Amino acid sequence: RMNFITPNMSDFEIEMQIIKYLVETVTYDIEELSNPDISVSDTYKAYGALINHKAVCSGYAKAFDLLAKSCGLSSTIATGTGFNNYQNGPHAWNQIYLDDEWYNVDVTWEDPITNMHLGFDNLLNEYINFVGDEFST
Repeated sequence: RMNFITPNMSDFEIEMQIIKYLVETVTYDIEELSNPDISVSDTYKAYGALINHKAVCSGYAKAFDLLAKSCGLSSTIATGTGFNNYQNGPHAWNQIYLDDEWYNVDVTWEDPITNMHLGFDNLLNEYINFVGDEFST
């Protein structure tokens, strides 16, 4: 367990700590989007997010999934199309099971490259635990 996760935390509190950690420590790798060979780049993997601190959406999603599962949360990686102010195309995000329901959570969009004021205590709170039409799978 990460040192910011404590035994008394609810599943939601654990989820929020993971999101905050990733937003604080990972930078979106915009340069990697032009790389045609995604199979060799760490930025598409949890390793890129957790070790190199650079990732694209699939790296964020894989890192969230790994951390969530290591804390005992039920998480999956979803892929499909994302629709928001930042993107209209292929995308990866997560789904998490809380309080008997599955919710979408998108750490990439919580940490947009256009807003440098975000950090551990400054999330957008727009892409956490929602059910909506921002995504299609």
